[in-house]
Amino acid sequence: MPANQSLAESGVPETSISGAVASIRWSRPGKRNAFDSLLASRLAAVLESLAVREDLSAIVIRSDDPIFCAGWDLDEIKAVSSREQAAALIASGRRCLTALDRLPQVVVSVVERLTIGFGVSMLAHSDVVLVGDSAQIKLPELEHGLVPASVLSDLVVKVGRARALRWCLMGEVPLDEALSSGLVSECIESSSLHDVVSERVDSIGNQVPGAVRATKHLSSMLRGDRSKTYDIGDSFATSMLSSRIVS
Repeated sequence: MPANQSLAESGVPETSISGAVASIRWSRPGKRNAFDSLLASRLAAVLESLAVREDLSAIVIRSDDPIFCAGWDLDEIKAVSSREQAAALIASGRRCLTALDRLPQVVVSVVERLTIGFGVSMLAHSDVVLVGDSAQIKLPELEHGLVPASVLSDLVVKVGRARALRWCLMGEVPLDEALSSGLVSECIESSSLHDVVSERVDSIGNQVPGAVRATKHLSSMLRGDRSKTYDIGDSFATSMLSSRIVS
């Protein structure tokens, strides 16, 4: 790794902790913060390690760039040459999303300008999503001849089948619908985004960690088991990636 390149820039998530709040940042500037299996696995490991921290009330996730996530690295998708590789790719993404979903702390995702594909799934597995008023939420999979199977399953659980399907067919999520559906918690004037995020995070950080954990546990019990929906989407995604393999 070059001496002037941070861990985050190399695709290794960086974590900082202040009081009861942990902040996670990553950066892949050459890939517009697109995820690949390695970054997804690294982020999952970080999240799993934070899950056992009983002194934390909130986990804030954001990139080191206005682009939150440019989806999944198309170079890795194109390099898939077997069903086993396809399954491993999908599994790495699901491990990351499951780790987000199981965090007992409040998960706050911050989007300044753009998030795509897998990044949208990350929003669907967050508790609080704060976006700038010029942000865009895109689902361009169909333009690339890909079926947005996993993200569709994530969105079906979050906002319902009809809306999730329409967004995937449209290739984008209008901000007003993202707000009304609950995918996005708050749309904030871009010039004020940093200050408002700090205020919201400080407020969550003041909550008693044990009470936060108990509340999230109850919430998970009330919404039931979503794993079957995710399994269907991921299985379909694996099959579709495998069918694109040229022998």
